[in-house]
Amino acid sequence: MDLSGGTEKGWEHLWQSLMRLGLDPLDDFPWDPQRPPYPGLSAFQESDSAVFFGRTTEVDNLLNCFQQRLSPSRQGVAIIGPSGSGKSSLLRAGLLPRLRKMSTEWIIVPPFRPTDGETPLSALARRINGLVPPSDQQGWRATSDLLNAEPTALLEISRDLIDYNGKADACVVIVIDQLEELITRASPDQRTRFGEAILAATYSGSPVWVVTTLRSEFLSRFLETPRFAEVVQRQILVGPMTSGRLQEVIEEPARKTGLTFDEGLKERMVEDTTGGDALPLLAYTLRRLYDQVQGRQVRRITDADYMAIGGRYAQAGGVIGVLMTYADQIVESLGPDGTLVVPTLLKMVNLDAHNQPTKRRVSRTEFRNGEERIVEAFVQQRLLTTDRADNGEVMVEVAHEALLRVWSPLETAINAARSDLLARSELERAARDWHVNKRRPSYGLQGERLVVADRLVSRGLVNLDHENLLADFLRASRRADAATRQRNSEQLAERVQGNLNEDPELSILLALAAIEDYGPTARAILALNSAVDKSRLRHSIHGHDGPMLSARYSPDGSRIVTSGEDGKARVWLLADTSEPETVFGAHTGIVGSADFSPDGRTVVSGSEDCTARVWSVGTGAEILRLTGHSGRVRHVAFCPCSEHVITASEDHTAKVWNMSGSVLSTFEGHTGIVLATDVSPDESLLVTASSDHSARVWDLWTGEQLRTLIGHEDWLRSPHFSPDGVRIATASEDGTARVWNASDGSCTEVLNGHSGRVRASVWSPTGDRLLTGSGDGTARVWDSKDFSEKVALRGHKNRVRDADFSPDGIHVVTASEDGIARVWTVEENPDQFVVARYRTRVRSACWSPSGSSLAIAKEDGSAEVVVLGELARRIKLEGHRTRVAKSIFSPDGTTVLTGSSDGTARVWDTASGECLMTIEAHADWIRDIALSHDGERLATASSDKSVSMWSLTTGEKIAELIGHQAPVLSVTFSPDGLHILTASADRTAKIWSIASSIEVLSLDGHGDWVRSANYSPLGDQVVTASEDATARVWDPSTGDSILVMDAHEDWVRSASFAPDGIRIVSASGDRTVRVWRATNGEQLHIFRQHTEMVGSATYDASGTRIVTASHDGTVRIFEDLSLDGLLSKARRRTFRNLTPEERAGYGLEIA
Repeated sequence: MDLSGGTEKGWEHLWQSLMRLGLDPLDDFPWDPQRPPYPGLSAFQESDSAVFFGRTTEVDNLLNCFQQRLSPSRQGVAIIGPSGSGKSSLLRAGLLPRLRKMSTEWIIVPPFRPTDGETPLSALARRINGLVPPSDQQGWRATSDLLNAEPTALLEISRDLIDYNGKADACVVIVIDQLEELITRASPDQRTRFGEAILAATYSGSPVWVVTTLRSEFLSRFLETPRFAEVVQRQILVGPMTSGRLQEVIEEPARKTGLTFDEGLKERMVEDTTGGDALPLLAYTLRRLYDQVQGRQVRRITDADYMAIGGRYAQAGGVIGVLMTYADQIVESLGPDGTLVVPTLLKMVNLDAHNQPTKRRVSRTEFRNGEERIVEAFVQQRLLTTDRADNGEVMVEVAHEALLRVWSPLETAINAARSDLLARSELERAARDWHVNKRRPSYGLQGERLVVADRLVSRGLVNLDHENLLADFLRASRRADAATRQRNSEQLAERVQGNLNEDPELSILLALAAIEDYGPTARAILALNSAVDKSRLRHSIHGHDGPMLSARYSPDGSRIVTSGEDGKARVWLLADTSEPETVFGAHTGIVGSADFSPDGRTVVSGSEDCTARVWSVGTGAEILRLTGHSGRVRHVAFCPCSEHVITASEDHTAKVWNMSGSVLSTFEGHTGIVLATDVSPDESLLVTASSDHSARVWDLWTGEQLRTLIGHEDWLRSPHFSPDGVRIATASEDGTARVWNASDGSCTEVLNGHSGRVRASVWSPTGDRLLTGSGDGTARVWDSKDFSEKVALRGHKNRVRDADFSPDGIHVVTASEDGIARVWTVEENPDQFVVARYRTRVRSACWSPSGSSLAIAKEDGSAEVVVLGELARRIKLEGHRTRVAKSIFSPDGTTVLTGSSDGTARVWDTASGECLMTIEAHADWIRDIALSHDGERLATASSDKSVSMWSLTTGEKIAELIGHQAPVLSVTFSPDGLHILTASADRTAKIWSIASSIEVLSLDGHGDWVRSANYSPLGDQVVTASEDATARVWDPSTGDSILVMDAHEDWVRSASFAPDGIRIVSASGDRTVRVWRATNGEQLHIFRQHTEMVGSATYDASGTRIVTASHDGTVRIFEDLSLDGLLSKARRRTFRNLTPEERAGYGLEIA
């Protein structure tokens, strides 16, 4: 000590030197006696520095680091130790108070955690701005934006801070607590930006220092990262405390506050303090003991006090027992709410990169009522702590992670929920990354990641009721995902529509995928409905190992026999095609043809092994082997009415065999391979087809060649007599099929349409259609009158080799080189069938209450009751002089009511068709009628601009509604029976009070005649149809137009709700019937079968069938299923799954 300047100056110089070293001559810090000397599970703060003991060596080592102002290394110090070792307390109560005393040398940025802000840099920006008075702040957001935009700005901001404080020689100390949160909570981008900022500011000699705490298990991660390795290179290690230090932790704060212990109790507590969480558990125990003796005259902690706070866990050691006891007591005190404790605490748990539980800060507003009570109870017992975030929000977190590892109920729950907790940690990192990147949708969650997030919400681990970053992120992700799904669904639906004619099965599979992958959007449902309507496929038969070469029906239509290149023939029962019923496998070469006997009990097969064989369908046994051809047998068949077999061979001959195996006839004359044969229905003629480009007609029994069919330019295949024997069809590899006159051999028709070789031709059982199969992968059905193409069957992935009609002519089977036989329906879609066909326009068709009958009104002045199903019959209702506008059933179905343009309404007996009552209602046309729900009143709407109401008991008029300015075109009763709804050519619909006959409300908005108006089942909405080509949905309480459906291309003649109230069906002059989603007007189904204007369309009571009436003279019933019904039906129409290649090609995820 230099005293040359005097004693007083010498002492002052010594004092200042000690202060610069952080050594108060009295080594004493201010102490607030109102503060507990033991902080419990919370870390010591700067205000607790007077009672912080046990880490003198570590404090000195830290201060020594900060005295090395010109260190060649980065100006950073890392306090490293395991969880619970007291790192944060050493930093806050050990180092910072001493640096603060050296105020001329250090400007301390208040400590922060990387998760204290939206990003680590924004958390740092908040703390820096806190050092500047509010009047001088540019706002932490501006500082944050500056740091995010240019990480090197931290150095300049620090220099500005030094200048602002007028301390030219000082350094800025950035204090980061729990640096590991950069790994566990921050996104990679946030971590990188923060590291760049710190690295750029802490080079040797810069005015910026950084001190941080870091859990030891994360040290290697930081050392492996170039941006952080130098920051954490200078380390102060914090290990477990020795017994002596632990005793100091107990004794010294007690001495400060006059607290004493029973003899030996301190030693016992030290002895109980073992394990990784020893220090925080000891701190919590001391705090509980301190609280217990408050208010006593003698402030002494006894052995009994120590045992008491351990409760039933006392024998396990008071230190551990304290925490467990108080946690258990909280659960018990909460009663029934105690079951919510663990789920509530799980909200405050994260898992780190080592799968270890760490605490998570949660806004207090995220907890619901029952959870809030739990939070408050744990806060009162100091197991949870609260503080206020920079934005003023109260945050809650576990006081110490020891609770997560020591209290067994929570530890068990954490182990069980590890995958969910890891997922939530990842979710929070993603949310912060999204926010930093200006909340761009591309940073949102999609697909499986969003599914995982939704699972967390459903399990209560994420709360969307609270307005915070995570909730915003999930809501935005859901919106973006919904928009993406909608877009993907629409794109896929568009591809489905474009593929309908090429491959309906693929279209169904794609539409199903659109619904399953992207949800049931309206476009996807519409596409699926269209694909199902278009599909004719009913069975897909797999089983041959290689190309399938032939397929034939059994005479009763219950079975199909197929043959293939695998050398086998197989019989399939159509009731279950999953496995063959019988397999015939004795051939030694390709089996190119197989056919049933007329009785269906045997099968004949022909093979390249030069034999034909006859088999028992029941047993699979070989009955007969036919040998005699010198070349491969290319075709076999039974004669239609006898037990003879016909074979065709590469030896240029055809043969007829009896069932003894003897050859009855040999047909020679072709100069090429005989590829196929057919016998006329009367078994008098044989036709053969050959590679010599000709077909020949022979006398079956004499073998005489009668005529030659010349005209094809390539090999001929599959000749077939028409059922009446008058015509012969042939198929050729020249790409055509031809029809010939069987009697003179002249060609009468050439069928062009296939783009490949035609391999099959066969007549329907009635001869009204011809079926062809081609190498272009399709089969086609032709009308035998004009030979126009009626149906094209697409779906095979290779050449169609054979085709056959079912005995009833409703189905066909095709065999293809893709190894599949497919069964198709070639009749009109049974789900869209014609109920009745008339030579006059049909004005309306309405369901009976049971859905078993229809009331039909026709243009020719008649009406009709059509009974559906097995009891099908028609009851004519005749008596009107001119067109019948409407016919409806009474509520009990026993009568039908009609209204006609002759001005009368009539009541008819449903069973007999007898007219029971005639009401001379109007001098002008009746346009519509409606019946009250009790069946006692009839309303008639007329061209005379009025609506009249009639008693069906007396036939008397009981009310008249006057107010429309043009013909009234529609009338109906409200579901509650209190109002009548009308529609008019004056472009309005009106609601009337039945009690007063006064207009209540007018629905104005259509631009042309309003043709119909109907209530929803609950009466809370009205739908109208107009000649302005739109249908509209209205609120009948306000008259507001809710929805406009404008996809029709012509007048909309009717619109009505389905019984479920969520669908609307409309009929239009554009010849379509459309189904709409009533909530948003999206189209779900379009029926295009009518050929002229559709005047009406209504649902039955089940909501699955729609009956339509059209000017084309037909009444049709269409099936409109619920989504589940549609999906079930669609799956019945498919017989495979999308391949991975198909899924990839259409942009679908590959499972």
